[in-house]
Amino acid sequence: MSNPTPTVTKRILQFFYFIFAVMVISMVGMIGTIIYRSINDGGLMPRPALMDRYACEGFPKPFSLIYRHGKDSIELRVDMPTGLEGPILYGDILNGKIIWLGHTAVNTQLGFLPPVEVVYDAAQVLRVVDPNVPVRIERLCKRKT
Repeated sequence: MSNPTPTVTKRILQFFYFIFAVMVISMVGMIGTIIYRSINDGGLMPRPALMDRYACEGFPKPFSLIYRHGKDSIELRVDMPTGLEGPILYGDILNGKIIWLGHTAVNTQLGFLPPVEVVYDAAQVLRVVDPNVPVRIERLCKRKT
């Protein structure tokens, strides 16, 4: 068996050094781009999106639901005729069911039972279940612009 000549081994090593240098330069460039963009854009995470406001009618009092598709939090704000903000109720959504926080304390201020379930949500409408009637009724809430 013959050993490869030193020039062939040297060329193979030069080829691997070249590939290694190209990889190092591209990694430094990629890391530099990530650092530059994170400083320029104010961070690596996207900015949080505002929650959408939906006007709900058909309940004993008109109110707004503040909700964002994909988030697990929801707010209920009663629309007062004077323009002042009424009681606010905060809740969490788990598998479409709404779990209101401090629900019993705010019930007397609201004067009605808040929705218990989000059945359907889209960009322009929400369908929620109204617990104020004995039969299961879904009410429509339209997005305010």
